[in-house]
Amino acid sequence: MIFLEVCLILCENDLDKAIEVLQKAVEINPKDSKAYYALGAVYTDKKEYDNAIEVLQKEVEINPKNDEAYINMGNAYFLKGEYDKAIDVCQKAIDINPKRYDPYAFMGASYLSKGEDIKAIEMYEKLVEIEPTKSNIYKLMGDIYL
Repeated sequence: MIFLEVCLILCENDLDKAIEVLQKAVEINPKDSKAYYALGAVYTDKKEYDNAIEVLQKEVEINPKNDEAYINMGNAYFLKGEYDKAIDVCQKAIDINPKRYDPYAFMGASYLSKGEDIKAIEMYEKLVEIEPTKSNIYKLMGDIYL
């Protein structure tokens, strides 16, 4: 029921209310990994990356096989400009599920932001293996070669 309420709040773009409801959910059940995951997503939407990382870390402590939580944590680190941490966390997502698209994308963007073009291309080549019909990958690689 709480997640339905959060969805309704998010549809109204009341992120503060969504945070309030989700914090109550984890207060009631501190082992509710879905609530931590949702809370991390809302904090990321609010650009509160430190809070997002903190609750996503709690989520992966409860559910260490949730590759999506690692991906979202990697995204938060990337958006903070902490590219090495983004790469490390996304690697954990890949270790869980090597067929996921997003962690390679975040790793590629992180390497590119660090000026490590060769490693960025390696990540983008992995993306091509996973999703060979996505034209934006080829554009990204082409831009690096220019």
